[in-house]
Amino acid sequence: MISDAEFLIECNNGRPTEPPPALVSEYIQDRRILPPGTPIPGPMNVYYTPYFVEVMDAMGPYSGVSIISVCKGVQIGATANCAENVIAYYMDANPTEILYCSATNQLLEKWTKRLESLIDSCGFRGIIAAQVENTKSRKTGDKMYSKEYPGGSLSMTSLQSPAGLRSESKQVVIIDEIDGAPSSLSTGEGSPLFVLHGRAAAFGTRAKFMEFSTPSTFENSVIWPRFEAGDQRKYFVPCRHCKKKQELVFQQLRADYDGETLQIAWYECIHCRGRMDNHDKTWMLANGEWRATASAATRNHRSYHISTLYSPVGMTPWTGVYQKHLDAIADPLQMPSFVNLYLGLPFKEDGSRPDIKKVISLRGNYKNGTVPDDVIYLTLGADVQRGSMKYQQMTEEELTAEIEKMSKDGRNLWKAGLPRIELEVYGVGLHYKSWSIDYRIIFGHTTMGAYQGAFEKFYRWAEGGGMAYPRKDGRKFAPMIVLVDGTDGVTQPTVFDFCERFGPNTYLTINVGDIKNAKEPGLDKDLHGGVRYKPPQKNKAGQLHVVTGTNHYKKTLYTRLGIRRNPVYPQPPAFSEFPRDRPDYYFEMLTAEEMRSDGSFYNGGRPAEALDCRVYALCAADIWLEAQVWDMRDRARKAKYSDEDVKKFNKVYFLTELQKQQKPDT
Repeated sequence: MISDAEFLIECNNGRPTEPPPALVSEYIQDRRILPPGTPIPGPMNVYYTPYFVEVMDAMGPYSGVSIISVCKGVQIGATANCAENVIAYYMDANPTEILYCSATNQLLEKWTKRLESLIDSCGFRGIIAAQVENTKSRKTGDKMYSKEYPGGSLSMTSLQSPAGLRSESKQVVIIDEIDGAPSSLSTGEGSPLFVLHGRAAAFGTRAKFMEFSTPSTFENSVIWPRFEAGDQRKYFVPCRHCKKKQELVFQQLRADYDGETLQIAWYECIHCRGRMDNHDKTWMLANGEWRATASAATRNHRSYHISTLYSPVGMTPWTGVYQKHLDAIADPLQMPSFVNLYLGLPFKEDGSRPDIKKVISLRGNYKNGTVPDDVIYLTLGADVQRGSMKYQQMTEEELTAEIEKMSKDGRNLWKAGLPRIELEVYGVGLHYKSWSIDYRIIFGHTTMGAYQGAFEKFYRWAEGGGMAYPRKDGRKFAPMIVLVDGTDGVTQPTVFDFCERFGPNTYLTINVGDIKNAKEPGLDKDLHGGVRYKPPQKNKAGQLHVVTGTNHYKKTLYTRLGIRRNPVYPQPPAFSEFPRDRPDYYFEMLTAEEMRSDGSFYNGGRPAEALDCRVYALCAADIWLEAQVWDMRDRARKAKYSDEDVKKFNKVYFLTELQKQQKPDT
């Protein structure tokens, strides 16, 4: 047993002989070993993600910064290359009380396994021990959610645990993925962020608070208002050519294609328009700098925004980000996730309509009623209108005479409220490219049965070859599926009769704004998410109908109408093109409805029949294509193909093979 004097001498000899490193980055460089399974295993190199050097150094004790808010995209290393380094610094170089908070219990449990690797790689295992000896206690100081070490302790909790948030005061508080947390605590204490700030209040100006997250929606995001409250720093990197610095933004990404296949995405300098490839990012990031773009509400609050475009070489490349954007264009339900996860921005539906001038500029070089070479198959969507009451009361002869008189007077028949059927023939190509092949209005009564009025004219036009659309090589295309509007309860029986008369691939469509939890028998979930339509099914009378999720298809259309034209062939995926002789009034109807923030649409009384027709044509395109793919897979299974081979038979494969069979030179 040693004496008190010897104990004091031993403690004195063990004290640090120099102050801790001033910079967290200086301390952690080459000290930590990243385990296998991480993007870059081996000794920590903070300059692999140089944009986080300033962030972690601002969390050091010699910095005057108290609050750091990071609004980020995925795959940029925020946890492993920043937050965990700060934790290591305050466990060893400058020990103090730390609280790490994850969004959910599941994420917290996953992170504790990474913490054990951090402790072992930095050589901290020997200092983890109970700091108060008690022979009657079995306390080890090394628990799953708490670690004790000389000079402090690390507590871990989740934002789902109110009790964990009410722990003792902590000098360093780190919150991971705060937008994944509930907006308020179940105990009624309000925002978990407010409660956590209270945990560090006792340390005054010495407190260090870091919060980082990918954002959620504009209305619900927590990290985005925190970013706006700070000095809103953005990382500016130099161009490889002109050396001028700029923030990386998605609008400057460009892509190269091999025919219809995306090959590589690259970045175009906003200053000199020089090309920079993904491998140039290493030099660009190393020579970048953070620039404040606003004044913080409090001077000790720094905020940072960084997207996945900055992901270092070896992690998410620009081509990967571009492909995710293409996926989101193809399925607008993925667009919020793309904006949140890859752009690091809160998603906001701004309640806007497409700019009609830009949509009109999408007219191409082909004529209405002809099929461009890249079209693979056609569908047709038809909207049925009863017209105003005064026209409904006319006989067919009286209505015909009235239409002739209005035409001679130069009136806009499409605005006159006449009974009619409006239809669009829609062409589909690879990668969701589309062409409007035909748009026509068939005037006539729609309430007098399937053998009279507009329905009879529709039928005669089709039977007379009107639905056979020529390509310049002479090959003719006809719609694979026809969807006819049957939402109106008055005209619905007539539409059912007409669909039976018209053919086996003609269906009445019943519209709903959104389809929730729709189970799609016979279709794989990777082919069909259950939110667009319910497949053709029979009612009690044996008549076929389709339930269409109109909001999904309207969002899809509005997203695609925003894709700009390439100056040279080929056009980008999901590009929409229209005939050069398509009248302006069509585009007025196509963009008539306003998309609101809750996902609904409002037209304010504007005619929107062209929009409705396009919705039905889009739905018909999905129905036919997915049925073909399912049939192809079913035949492959019966032929005893392996599961891996069956998966190869997808939409792209089917359309590519069909296009090969239909090439003009074959």
